[in-house]
Amino acid sequence: MRKKIIGFGILGILVLVLSIILAAIPAMATPTSTINVSQPLQLTTNTNYTRGESIAYDGSNYWMFYGVSATCNTPYGTGTAPDTNNYVINYKKASTIAGLASAAGTTVPGTANANSYLGETGAAYFDNAVWAFATIEDSTSVSMDLYGWYTGDDGTTWTQAAPIVSSLSNGQAPHDETVFDNELWVVSGSGTFSTIHSATPTTGSWSAPLTVDSSLTGGLAHFFVDGSSLDLAIWSSGTNYIFQYDSSSTSWTQVATIASPGYDPTLFKSGSDYVFVQAPTNGSSQYLIAWSSPTLADIFNGSSTMVAPG
Repeated sequence: MRKKIIGFGILGILVLVLSIILAAIPAMATPTSTINVSQPLQLTTNTNYTRGESIAYDGSNYWMFYGVSATCNTPYGTGTAPDTNNYVINYKKASTIAGLASAAGTTVPGTANANSYLGETGAAYFDNAVWAFATIEDSTSVSMDLYGWYTGDDGTTWTQAAPIVSSLSNGQAPHDETVFDNELWVVSGSGTFSTIHSATPTTGSWSAPLTVDSSLTGGLAHFFVDGSSLDLAIWSSGTNYIFQYDSSSTSWTQVATIASPGYDPTLFKSGSDYVFVQAPTNGSSQYLIAWSSPTLADIFNGSSTMVAPG
């Protein structure tokens, strides 16, 4: 029997924490709303720079994948810039999110010299297998290919899938993955966003790419599965967007939009409320803001609320 459990994207940890916190508070309507948040929980202690975490849950364990730089051990503005392509893909697993802090980090076999893009990872649990994803420099060292690795025996053995998306430019290498309607879904690109899906990803049988909106340029996209609906939270060139997949027309339809200076969009649900969180920058650090509404189409009608000042 196929299990269908959604994988968590780059902001997976944030989504899990905020989902629990926001479940007990009213919908956010004004910038003066009070939001109580927990203290952060440090999950990695690597000497070198780590980034790009994603989480999948297999019904027993949380699997966190993340990139570890092979050379950079300094944060932004203090030394070597961490925006390089020499990240190794590591993972931890534990029965709880808190347990990931003390879990041992292990390198996904085959990724030790992979040179993954910015350490960004994706994760999903599909058809009784845990999947990890990363975009890797190809032989030209100019463009990137999106690869997947999967294990069906609790990490004892890993299999590398053939390139899922090929010849992505460095700027178009971001990606996200999830499970929807008994298929594994992938969104890739930065502005030129396109999605593909497959019921049999281990054989390489993927659908043709579907462009989300040809007018978008730059930015990031993350999936959200809401029961029988598949949504995309997108930030592109100073604007937030929410798109929903229409299976009848095989297309993406815009549901909501608002101008915003932020980055790193993510969409999830807390109780009966939809929550859209992102991280704008003040020039020296990023901070978190959020919108909330019981109706997805109305989510940007009110003002955003500060969640964390950065």
